[in-house]
Order: sequence, then C-alpha cells, then structure tokens
Amino acid sequence: MSHYDELLRKALASIENTFRKKATAGLLSGRDAVLPTAKETPEADGDDYDLVTWLVILESKS
Repeated sequence: MSHYDELLRKALASIENTFRKKATAGLLSGRDAVLPTAKETPEADGDDYDLVTWLVILESKS
C-alpha cells in the first residue's frame, strides 16, 4: 500500500501546486481577483483524504 500512498501524495501535491498557480494568475490578471480562504485551499498533507481500495471477484455464470 505504501506505493499507492506515495502516488496519492504526489497527486495531492500536484493539485495544490496547480491551485496556487491559478490563484496567482488570477491576482495578476486584474484588480477584481479574490483569494480563496485557507479552508478552500487544498493541502497536500493528505489529512483530508483516505486511500480506499476494493476488489470484487464475481463467479462466471457460463
């Protein structure tokens, strides 16, 4: 599972980085930009996310 946890951490870091870039671009584009609150900003620490997996094995009917 550690491999998948690492992938999740990388995905969250990418989301956080992209969000910050878009917020910065919004500030540079005009005076009417509004920064999101700290609660609305995604964080890459992973505390808000859990990795859940499922495996389903169905019996063949043929």
